[in-house]
Amino acid sequence: MSSSDSAFQVDDDSHSDSYDCEVPFGEEQRERSWPHFLTHLLMGTNIASFIAMLGLQPHPWSIMPLGQNPFLGPRTSVLVDFGGLSPGEVRGKHQWWRLLSCCFVHAGMVHLLLNMVVLNQLGFVLEAHQGPCKLGVLYVNTG
Repeated sequence: MSSSDSAFQVDDDSHSDSYDCEVPFGEEQRERSWPHFLTHLLMGTNIASFIAMLGLQPHPWSIMPLGQNPFLGPRTSVLVDFGGLSPGEVRGKHQWWRLLSCCFVHAGMVHLLLNMVVLNQLGFVLEAHQGPCKLGVLYVNTG
């Protein structure tokens, strides 16, 4: 082997200091982990929280008329009660947990369906290429 060939060799140990969030994209990584675990978990959590919100509201399983909620969902007060983002609640009452809980509150069935379609398409790709840790950070930060 000439000295010019050795300049292009890759040291296999060079990635040993990588962060836990970094997931190499390749066949062996897909075989080692449960594929798309976080994407499935997020979709399930979103759907379960919407069903719980509809079932636990003061008038269970009621949907507001299209004129009041075009997303086919409950009243605005129910959304706030279940952790929806309300600047007055966050700043005035110091309910900072709403910055996270709002990621799982949807205004109605149309809102939930569109978000799940996008999460289904982008979540799988992002989780496969970037890993579940980075997908989770992105999901929470874009909530």
